[in-house]
Amino acid sequence: MNSTLSLNMEKTEQEMEEEIELINNMFPDSNFSVAIDIDELDDLITNKQFIIVKNTYNCYCYDNCKKNATYYYIRGTSITNRYVIEQLIKQGLNLECNHVFLEGFDKCPDSDCQYIICTGS
Repeated sequence: MNSTLSLNMEKTEQEMEEEIELINNMFPDSNFSVAIDIDELDDLITNKQFIIVKNTYNCYCYDNCKKNATYYYIRGTSITNRYVIEQLIKQGLNLECNHVFLEGFDKCPDSDCQYIICTGS
């Protein structure tokens, strides 16, 4: 089989289950599910050594009980997805609504060091 074709194929259900198990074992103390592809965990988010990660609580789960944003302060020399997840766990991030899947981090357009947590259900 052509290696280019195999790289473009979707993962099988078994491969996905194995990946989920690996990710769960990497972050056993998390109060959320990591839904970032295992191949993207070591991707560098920024070259900066300090970022602020914001949980906005702006999903429908909080329509009836507004909640102020929570900020997490991350310092490090190599700020990757994995490093940010580890720091969020240490700082007590708890995704308490229906959106328990941490899918990534979006850079805020009006700041060069602030990111918003992207979640899903």
